Amino acid sequence: MMRSKRSIAVGLWPAGICQAAAYEAPRVADGKPNLNGIWQTLNTANWDIQGHAAQSGPVVALGAAGAVPAGPGVLEGDEIPYKPDAARKKKENFADRLTANPEIKCYVYAVSVSDLQTSKYILMAY
Repeated sequence: MMRSKRSIAVGLWPAGICQAAAYEAPRVADGKPNLNGIWQTLNTANWDIQGHAAQSGPVVALGAAGAVPAGPGVLEGDEIPYKPDAARKKKENFADRLTANPEIKCYVYAVSVSDLQTSKYILMAY
C-alpha cells in the first residue's frame, strides 16, 4: 500500500515587506482630482458603504431578488460621523426604501463623465 506524502510550505515575512503603496488619485494638469470616467458600484457599497450583514428584502415574495448581500464596507474605520438627525434619516430611508428609493421606481441612474472636465467646469451626463 502506497501512501501519498503532502507537504505544506509556511513562510514568515518581516512586517512591512508586503505593504501596498498608498493610493494616489489621478490629477488633471492644474492638480485637481481627475473625475473623468464611468462611475459604477461593483461591490456591496451599492447597499451600504458601511459593513453590513445580509438582510431579507422588503417584499418576502421576491425572495433573494430584493435581498441585501453582506458586505465589508468601504470606509476606513467603517464609521461615518453622522449627526443624530442624519443617522435617523439614514434609518428612515432604509425603512422606506420600497416607496422612496428612486431605483425601485426604475429611475436607474449612472454618471458617465468622459473627457468632459476642464479646469473650470465638470459636465456630468446622466
